[in-house]
Amino acid sequence: MFSLQKIPVGILGLINAYAAVNSNLLSGAIVVGSDVLGRHIAPGSLREYYASSAASAILISRHDLIATIEGISSISSDFPEIGRSEDERFFRNFTSLNSGVIQQGMIKHCVAAVEELLKKNGHNKIENYKNIVLPEFTMNGTQALARALNVT
Repeated sequence: MFSLQKIPVGILGLINAYAAVNSNLLSGAIVVGSDVLGRHIAPGSLREYYASSAASAILISRHDLIATIEGISSISSDFPEIGRSEDERFFRNFTSLNSGVIQQGMIKHCVAAVEELLKKNGHNKIENYKNIVLPEFTMNGTQALARALNVT
């Protein structure tokens, strides 16, 4: 979740696929995203667990639906929680991995994106939705995000 490139590229791929299908430019689109453990993550470091490799795929279509997209919201800002000097191989953390990154980076961004989406869709309460899927960056982070959004 903390790659400098994978989240913006994955979200943009999903948004572009949705826009192309929604405008009838395409009848369907498969969005594939993956990441790999960066060469600048030190082996055995705390970052190795959540910066490791993963992949996913999703089909965007108007046929045989299991869910609908009612709106899209994406929030972006510069959050330099890691860095590396030119003569060092591995990144160093500038914030606490548990509180700083989760509270300042993930929770604030997710809450802002949800609030923007609710406003765009004319809803003022998240309770208008029956099911809510939250990102699972850590168990504590997911629980903190649920509390911040006032969902159970």
